[in-house]
Amino acid sequence: MHGCVTSSYTSTPGDIIRTSRFALPMLVCTASLAVTACGSSAPTAAEVFDKSRKATERVRSATVTASLKLEDGRSVQGRLFIDAQGNCEGELIFPRAGAAHVLVVGARVYIKGDDGYLESVFQEPGERDRLRGSWADFEASDPLIRPVTAVCEASRPMAPFALDRSATVLDSASHVDTRPVAVFKTPGAGGGTITESVAAEGKPYIVARNEFGGPTSLNLSGMAYSTSTERPVGAPAQGVLPAHRGGVVA
Repeated sequence: MHGCVTSSYTSTPGDIIRTSRFALPMLVCTASLAVTACGSSAPTAAEVFDKSRKATERVRSATVTASLKLEDGRSVQGRLFIDAQGNCEGELIFPRAGAAHVLVVGARVYIKGDDGYLESVFQEPGERDRLRGSWADFEASDPLIRPVTAVCEASRPMAPFALDRSATVLDSASHVDTRPVAVFKTPGAGGGTITESVAAEGKPYIVARNEFGGPTSLNLSGMAYSTSTERPVGAPAQGVLPAHRGGVVA
């Protein structure tokens, strides 16, 4: 790219992006994040995330490896598939509890858990026996399955764009799986920090996201996006049983 200015990224309070003479060709000269043309002023953090938002709006499905810890200490991790409607499917591990295949479809959550998971959730042996090998049907609003709904909510491609970007600053340049990225930081709730890596080449997708230092923690990695229509996540065709509130640990 003849005439391009190479750039490196450092930030100071109130300073979103600076260009310098150091050789690290990143956002200024890439087609995906250039403001007007090569050599023009570098985009602000708000402009970068606006471009990322517009690109992500065209995404029809996504997969992500997620790890979440809630305020109450419950945690969950696994690989998730998110469809165009925000429905969610995946194999999740609940540390010190067990594992489960989960489907979040609209206002319903279907969970087929192993013995460890069933024992951690249902206090009545009869209820565990009744649901073993079947899909337990919950309302998505049930706080007892909040780890499942929370990790799906956090993993949705459009979730980051609800943040106020007025305090987002560029932290550094780096790589995620050999892909060049610009790393941004945003103050999070409860005094925590949100760190996000935005692809500096190709589509300006967020390819990694972390929240730490606050009441909850979140790590999203291995993020992959598709603009093609994928199969939607649907309710199980059979083997569904309602989870009885009386058999659930309060």
